[in-house]
Amino acid sequence: MRHWLVLSLVCVTGFSIRARAIDIMPAAEAKKYQALLPSLDNAAIDEAMHSPQTMWYDAKSIVPGYQDSMGDPVGFRPNTIENILIDLAVPGGWRRLFQDRGRFNFPFATGGADLSKNFVKVNFWAPPRQGGQVIPVVYWKLNFGRWRWLFPAGTRLGEVMMIRYPSGDLRVFEVRVRTRELDKWHNDVFRPYLSAAELADAVKMLRPGWAESPALKQAVNQLNNSGSLIPRSLSTDYFKGTFAKVDGHIDEVPDFGEEDLAKDLLQYGSFRTVGSLPWKANGAKVAYAAGTRSNASIVPAQYDGGLLPVTNDSCLRCHKDAGRQIENFHSDLVAYGELWGEDETFSWHPFENSAFVDASGNVKNFNNDNRRLRADFASSGLVVQQAPAAQPAHLYKALPREWTYHPIR
Repeated sequence: MRHWLVLSLVCVTGFSIRARAIDIMPAAEAKKYQALLPSLDNAAIDEAMHSPQTMWYDAKSIVPGYQDSMGDPVGFRPNTIENILIDLAVPGGWRRLFQDRGRFNFPFATGGADLSKNFVKVNFWAPPRQGGQVIPVVYWKLNFGRWRWLFPAGTRLGEVMMIRYPSGDLRVFEVRVRTRELDKWHNDVFRPYLSAAELADAVKMLRPGWAESPALKQAVNQLNNSGSLIPRSLSTDYFKGTFAKVDGHIDEVPDFGEEDLAKDLLQYGSFRTVGSLPWKANGAKVAYAAGTRSNASIVPAQYDGGLLPVTNDSCLRCHKDAGRQIENFHSDLVAYGELWGEDETFSWHPFENSAFVDASGNVKNFNNDNRRLRADFASSGLVVQQAPAAQPAHLYKALPREWTYHPIR
C-alpha cells in the first residue's frame, strides 16, 4: 500500500516526483572514487557524473545476483553462489554459468576486462529529475513470480573503470555511460587517448628523454608501428547463440618500465568520446582500443576492449539478454532461473542485500522467496511498484526482446 501512496503524490505529468537521492554505498567510500574522476568532453554527462545528487554503488552495496523465478524454491541468488548448490543437481552446471565466483561466463561478465586481474569498477546512477526531484524506477511482478523493472527515460548509468597498480594506487582508464532513451539505451565511452599515435605523443611530451630509455623507445616505436597488431578472437562456449564470434586484433602496448608514467598519462589525459575512428589500423586489420600484458599501463593487463567497436549495436549484443532464462542456453539448467539484470542492464537491481546474501557473499534464506525491495529504495521513493498499464508512456517503455519470459512448462 505504501508504494501506491507514493504514486498518489502527482504533478502535472500524472506521475510521482517525490523521490530523493540517497547514499547507496558509504559516502566516505564514494568520495574516494569521486576524487579520481576525470573531466569528460560531454558536458551533460560530465555534469551528471560529478553531481552531488548522483548515487554511487559497487558490488558490495548492490550485490550482483540473478533471479530464480522458476525453480523450487524461487528467489534471488548472488553471483557468488556456491558451486555445490548447483552441481548437486546438475554436475558441472555451475561451471557452465560462472567463470569464477562472482562473475558469469563471458559475455556476461565485464565487457572487455573479463580476464583482467588488476581491474576495479564502481558504478553510478543518475536518475532524471523533474521539479528538482528524482523520477523513480518502476517495478511489477509477473504472474509466475518474476520481478521486472524499467528505468525512466533520461536515466544515466555509468561504469568508472580503473586500474589497480602494483603500488595499490588506482587510476581511471575508461568511463562508460548508458543513457536510457524511450526506445533504447544510448552508449558513450570516454578514454584519454583515442589512438596509438596520441599515446606515443603523450609519452614523448611527459618524458622528453624517452629515446634514451630502452623501454620507452620500444613503446613509442610500437605505438607508431601499424604492423604490430596481433590477431585474436572472442567467442563463448557457454552461452552460444547470444554472442557471435568476433575475429579482430589487439595492440599490446609494451611495459613502460615505470608505474609513475602510466599513472601520469591517465591523470593528465582529457577523457573524450570514443568515436568511429580505430585505435590503430593496418588495412583491414583494426584494433579499437589499447591492450597490454603489463600491470602498469594505461589499460588493465589482458584488456580485450580492442576487439569491440564502440557502437550501440556492439553493446546490445550482450545487454539485450539481461534477465534471459538460462534454459535458452542450457536446457538441463532450467531450474536455475535467469541471467542477472533487467531492462538491458546488468549492474543494478532493487533487492535487499541482507535478504539473500550474508557478509561473505554466501546464499542466505534459500528455503523461500527472498526477494525484498530495498528499504532505502522504498523509503526514498526511488523505486515504486506500479502496474504496466499505469506507467506514463512518455517516461517508460519496455524494450523489444528476441525471447519471452514464461514459467516452467
